[in-house]
Amino acid sequence: GAPNAVPADIGLDLVVASTKGNITSMSTLVVRIQSVPDVSIGNIDPTETLPFGQASTTSVEVTNTGTSAAEWAWELGSSGAANCVWDVLDLTTAFAAPGDVATVGLSVEVPPASSWPAGVQEVCEVELVGSWANDSSVQVSRTIGFVVDERINTTFAAPVTVDVDVDDGTSWQATFQNAGSHDLSVTLTLMAPAAPLEACDGKMTTSITSAVTQTVTAGSTGVWTLLSLVEDTLSCSVVLEASSVHGAVTDTVLLAPADHAALDVTGPADARVVVEAGRSSELNVTLALTGTEDLDVTLGSTGLPGGVTLS
Repeated sequence: GAPNAVPADIGLDLVVASTKGNITSMSTLVVRIQSVPDVSIGNIDPTETLPFGQASTTSVEVTNTGTSAAEWAWELGSSGAANCVWDVLDLTTAFAAPGDVATVGLSVEVPPASSWPAGVQEVCEVELVGSWANDSSVQVSRTIGFVVDERINTTFAAPVTVDVDVDDGTSWQATFQNAGSHDLSVTLTLMAPAAPLEACDGKMTTSITSAVTQTVTAGSTGVWTLLSLVEDTLSCSVVLEASSVHGAVTDTVLLAPADHAALDVTGPADARVVVEAGRSSELNVTLALTGTEDLDVTLGSTGLPGGVTLS
């Protein structure tokens, strides 16, 4: 036998002779070596990223393991998991010689993770069938597939600056957008900033008034509501950290007192003025602008004893 012989017609001369040499006969025998068609089908590269909720293209390697040049046609078979939608992009492959390698392109549409059947392994499979062009009854098939990848695409956002009302405080929001393929449990934490940023101890208090941990479903946005109150009219910063199984992201928010009118009035140290009858006495009052807005101030008085005037 010669399993790897190249297809061809080979002529053999057969000579028959007697041992005494007086009878000789010769004939030619033609031996036809036929081609043996075969092809090897590889699998999808496991390092490829083929995520949920997305249409992707991929390919498999095919190798001509037959004994001659050959052409193969490709189609999808009936076996394999039915969770994904497949299509063949390369309908035929022509091999110029044995051992040649080519690729067969495929497209696959993976459903969103939320619509994946419960209890079913997250695998996409399909049967790829190759038919020899010279005789379509000669077929080779293999079930190919891959484990679906989780698509991670998240965005955490908070305001750069929040102007906090000095009397009533201010509510504000931070958001976590989940454009990935799976639901995520996200926890929001408040932290002090690193130097040189000013921390809020003694200046502002901030609390989370919504649920600290939220399940942000795929394709949705989680919203956290926070309330900041002014203790002292000084700016400071707070760090927000949003954490999930994929790690943590942070954002820094500057808290600043909103524009407001405020004035401190300071009189004598003992809060008394002594005035003798028929005489006048000097009164010093200090006005300190402690707010952020300009003020027009008019000086007035109430509760003076009878006969005492202020000018």
